[in-house]
Amino acid sequence: MASNLSRGKPRKRFGQHFLRDPFALEEIAEFIAAQPGDALLEIGPGQGALTEHLIATCPTMRAMEIDRDLCRHLRARFPQLDLVEGDVLTHTFEQLLMARADWRLVGNLPYNISTPLLARVCALASHVRDAWFMLQTEVADRLVAEPGTRDWSRLSVMVRLRFRAEIRMTVDASSFHPPPKVTSSLVHLVSKPRDRSIISLPTFEDILKGAFSQRRKTLANALRQFSIDWRQTTVNPHKRPDQIGVDAYIEIANHIASQSIKHPSKHL
Repeated sequence: MASNLSRGKPRKRFGQHFLRDPFALEEIAEFIAAQPGDALLEIGPGQGALTEHLIATCPTMRAMEIDRDLCRHLRARFPQLDLVEGDVLTHTFEQLLMARADWRLVGNLPYNISTPLLARVCALASHVRDAWFMLQTEVADRLVAEPGTRDWSRLSVMVRLRFRAEIRMTVDASSFHPPPKVTSSLVHLVSKPRDRSIISLPTFEDILKGAFSQRRKTLANALRQFSIDWRQTTVNPHKRPDQIGVDAYIEIANHIASQSIKHPSKHL
């Protein structure tokens, strides 16, 4: 084991806060209910506190860890663990997920990568069965928020497009080492089929970016650059971006994409 690990000093540059509460770990493992043969992937297993619970019932599980010292520790502690050394924000993670269509993802996610990682998971949702993520409670609240509430955001829409989201438990900062300055929540994401098809995902993402970057304005003003004929939609342009749901954003994006197909030069 590396010296810094022996001293129990997590690395700040990786945003490491190790969950140490045995009761919380047992409860999380019970929630996940890993089974033999599950395509289980733990993101950032750290020192292996949760891994120990999961691998007992799913000996074929895999894990991905960026910290080389922790990787050496994990290989020594769990020789049967299929461990990938690398960064989940790189192409390696995407290649790994694309190998199957039924992944179960687990992770105590560093706060500094939670949003970009969730975006990657959303983009690869067709390869994910479900996900159990420990997140900063503020982020977790955005994932389960409803339109018209303060927490409804661009991330809310992207996640809810592809997943059902539920907070299953909240964990106090004292359960982690070192204790973070915020509470954390365990969120369960369950993959769902798209209710409506999206003509152009880039257009959909552009709409969300444009709308929520000016969330206090009306939709008509926030999305003025797209020259939308609101009369051809059922969306009220006088509402604010945080007052409409996923289906309304799909309708707006599909309207713009279809107009671009009919009039290619109009939206250049």
